[in-house]
Amino acid sequence: MNFVIAKELLDTMIASLRALLKKGVTWEDFKIPVENDKAGDNLAKFLKAGCPDFEIVSKKPEAPVVFSLKGYDLAMCILGKDFIPPEENVKYQNVFYGNEVLRHFAQTLPPREVLLWLRNNDFALIAGPPREMSFSEIYDLNSQLFSEWYKEDCQNFFREDKVTANWLMLRKGIIPNSAGKYFEEQQTLLCDLEYVPNSAEVVWGETTYKKIFDKWLFPDVLGRISSVSVKNGNPICVGDSLRENGVYLTDQYSTFKTVGIGISSARKRE
Repeated sequence: MNFVIAKELLDTMIASLRALLKKGVTWEDFKIPVENDKAGDNLAKFLKAGCPDFEIVSKKPEAPVVFSLKGYDLAMCILGKDFIPPEENVKYQNVFYGNEVLRHFAQTLPPREVLLWLRNNDFALIAGPPREMSFSEIYDLNSQLFSEWYKEDCQNFFREDKVTANWLMLRKGIIPNSAGKYFEEQQTLLCDLEYVPNSAEVVWGETTYKKIFDKWLFPDVLGRISSVSVKNGNPICVGDSLRENGVYLTDQYSTFKTVGIGISSARKRE
């Protein structure tokens, strides 16, 4: 089974899980076919038969349904493939997380209300690297996905922009209705919970998403970020990855109105 099919299977399983939770199935119920072979056989027969209608005679008194997913299980249930924990970065970004760093990520996972906000606003929740990393270090991990003009031009953001060892909450694409506006006007579209990310944050999210799902976060749009070109003072734009076949950054657009140029955003950590 290739990774794409496995991810599709996981998304289907998550959708099935949500549907069953709405019907009152509890976590203890899910454990039964795992811990009891006979129960597992019965469940398999039931599913293969098309889930026919039948009457159950309960052998135990009815109890109130109490179910609470926690931690990464909750994040996966709410965000699906848009939740990328550290373990995925170990597989696809060739980095290593020590126990202390893993504990930090587990303890700082955003609460349920933030996870719901991320889902409703089309954000991805991505574990940052195991230590603070610059754009240039991310480039070294994924050089095949980049061009090199910013490296050759000695751009400061290439060396100085950093992404930290924290959860990165990154919008997929640009803020709605932000394209074709002045940069200053675009910045007013951010809510109080958002900020404009730097180049290291965006390329960490973009390369991680691409390596895991073979999809781009900015496939056919360009979004301004907080990084600035030392060559002409223009804000850096990121995106248009499908046409450019890679992580595309450009300093060719000024702060004026430009058709098709929007603004990127990330959510602030609490």
